[in-house]
Amino acid sequence: MDRNIYDVMFENYKDLVGINELREMLGGIGRNKAYGLLKANKIKHVKIGSNYKIPKKCVIEYLQDAQNVADEHTQAMV
Repeated sequence: MDRNIYDVMFENYKDLVGINELREMLGGIGRNKAYGLLKANKIKHVKIGSNYKIPKKCVIEYLQDAQNVADEHTQAMV
């Protein structure tokens, strides 16, 4: 991952975030959608007891992957 992106994206968040921070980072998605992304392993995470901890790096990677898929879809339509 490009270090510049990591330093700029979500600079106000800690390196490890919880479910509520994840929801904010993804534009205020619902609680069920956030848990669904984690349970489907769409975003890498660790589960400690009943708490999910998500590395900020993994949220950025998820967003980059989603952008790449969208870009490929757009190119296929052209």
